[in-house]
Amino acid sequence: MLPSFLLGLFIFVFLLLSVQTLRLTEFLLIHGISLLNLTQLITYMSVQFLPMILPMSLLFASLFTYNRLSNDSEIVAMKASGLSIVHIGMPSILLGIIVFVIALYTSFYIGPWGSKQFTLLVNKIGQTKASANIREGSFSEGFFDMVVYANKVESKNGVLGDLFIYDERNPKDPLTIVAKLGQIIKDEDAPDQFTMLRLIDGQIHKNQSDTYTVVHFNTYDINLVAPIKEKDDYFDADLFNYDQLEELLASYKAKESKSDKDLDTLMYLKREYHKRWVLSFSCLIFAVLGIGFGAIANRRNNKTNGVVLSLGVIVSYWIIYIIFDSSIKSGRLPAHIGLWIPNTLFMIVAFFRLRKVWF
Repeated sequence: MLPSFLLGLFIFVFLLLSVQTLRLTEFLLIHGISLLNLTQLITYMSVQFLPMILPMSLLFASLFTYNRLSNDSEIVAMKASGLSIVHIGMPSILLGIIVFVIALYTSFYIGPWGSKQFTLLVNKIGQTKASANIREGSFSEGFFDMVVYANKVESKNGVLGDLFIYDERNPKDPLTIVAKLGQIIKDEDAPDQFTMLRLIDGQIHKNQSDTYTVVHFNTYDINLVAPIKEKDDYFDADLFNYDQLEELLASYKAKESKSDKDLDTLMYLKREYHKRWVLSFSCLIFAVLGIGFGAIANRRNNKTNGVVLSLGVIVSYWIIYIIFDSSIKSGRLPAHIGLWIPNTLFMIVAFFRLRKVWF
């Protein structure tokens, strides 16, 4: 089972990375990142996927192994030798327990670390290569949610000449800015935490209903992004480990009067907390499900059936999971009930399949 499990890990990592090919190509071609940075991005991205991939790889290994044993009549021989389904299924159960522990640690510690490192590296690349997105003599859209035109661009030192900027980061209060000179400034000690565009000798044009305002300036600084902090107060639940999630949940639950925003945040944190437990616990269910679906004799092609069955079960699981996850987001179900329904349903299916194999 172990070689099949490792093969499953490789296959599912490859499939999920294939979906991100366009994004990775954008980093390589547009941002001009090095192969080292590209390798780091792929590594961090793969680490983020692990909590999802581990249960799927376990199911693949269990189905593939027991399907092959069944087609080779090995299971019939084992039963004839006096071995019960408990003895026959013990390897899958033991591997399921081991993978469950690994998945639990990965979900609460390794996965958040990978997500945080990926986020920091992406912002570092985006900020250190900020001027690479601006082309001389043409309008550049998507530059930190602004439209920028520059007659002169010196990418090496981040100097821009004769600038026109349409700042629509606040849709209700857009700004039009013109300046003779611009300089992209970053903190060399922490380039992933701070970047700004310093404009020199220009004007800010602002139009509100019947009022048109023009402000002249000698220097004007634009923060290009909200800084990604190394501190834990950067609010994205994917970046928090078990201890931080527990602390945040306790702090929001302890509030006597909760605003609508507090209630939404509490729901978001509960959903993230239970999601990690659910995905990890699915390893145990998939270990049993693999025995139940795999140990059926008289199949024509054991290899094909093992792969097709695993993909079918995985797709079915994720469809049901997404449906109930959507119900939680809309507030129709609490997280501690909605997220556990897919596991409960598949646990029932695993029990009946195992019972059929047993008798």
